[in-house]
Formats: sequence, structure tokens, C-alpha cells
Amino acid sequence: ASGFVNPTGALAIGIAAGVVCFWSATSLKKALGYDDSLDAFGVHGVGGFLGAILTGVFAVEAIGGDGKKGLIDGNAGQVLTQLWGCLVTMAWCAVVTFIILKVIDADRVYVADILTRLAATPFATQEGTLYPLLSKLRREELLDYDWVESDQGPPRKYYKLTDKGSARLDDLAAYWAQLNTTLENLGR
Repeated sequence: ASGFVNPTGALAIGIAAGVVCFWSATSLKKALGYDDSLDAFGVHGVGGFLGAILTGVFAVEAIGGDGKKGLIDGNAGQVLTQLWGCLVTMAWCAVVTFIILKVIDADRVYVADILTRLAATPFATQEGTLYPLLSKLRREELLDYDWVESDQGPPRKYYKLTDKGSARLDDLAAYWAQLNTTLENLGR
């Protein structure tokens, strides 16, 4: 938002984000019963989503440049563009999670193996993205790991799906198949 909103808009976004992040890190977490000891979802997920949407509200052409304006500057469509971006990001995260579970389901794997398998796909990523995702999946008890001695250095962490992870993967695969069928039927 800093390159697109003025100080007043930034203050409004900050106040709204502070209230919503506090609510999501306390009340929402309790209501939904998810485990998030660092409140990463409540702060970064919910707060980031809100901040992105509000950028579409408070963006002004005087700050962002020609054509870079939001709702308060007469461009209501920017709010929808911001919302679309947030939804696409959420979908992308779900797809990448599904793919990571699928790779781990195939065999007990080391992080370098996962990165190698993803390298030739549109889902190529790096360790800095993969490790937090693996930690999240472990906190959700979808995967676990074993330390295995290595001839080439220190012990290595090999990941494997838990029973809960296999069940989630089956659910995601069924949903993916249903989504694919629906899309194919819409095209007829």
C-alpha cells in the first residue's frame, strides 16, 4: 500500500488491520479451533488480505501514478482487482499444498528431492518457501519426518505423510477430480 496510498489512507488501513488482526488472532482462532501459536494466519493471512483489499479502496493517483487509483479516487474496479488477486493467491497456495502432499505421498523424501521434482514444473519453488510450508503441514499433523544418517554430511530430515495427511490428500484429490469434471462440463 505504501506506494499507492496517502498517509490518511495508510492510517485507516493500519487501524482497520490492527482491529481485525487482533480479532482474528483471538476470537476467530478460538471459534475455528485452529493451532497457530505465532498467529501467522491471523496477522499475515487475514491482515494481509484486508490490507490488499483496502489498498484498492485508498489508492490515489497522486501517489501511485497515472491510472493507479482506487475507490476513493473514482476507480471502484480496483477493489475487485485486489479481491481477485487475493483469491488467486489463496487458490495458488491450495494447489501448491496439494502438490507437495502428492510428492511426499509418493515416497519418503528429502527437501532437495522435493525441490528437484518441482523444478521442471510451473510450481518450482525454493527452500525459503518450502520449509515454512512443510512446518505448517507438520503442525497440522499432515506430515512427519525422520532423521536419517547421511554418508555425505550431517543427518537429513526425510518427510512422510501421516494417516491424517493421506486422508487430506485423498480429499483434495477427490475435490480436484470433481472440479475438473465440473470445468469440463461447463465447456460443453
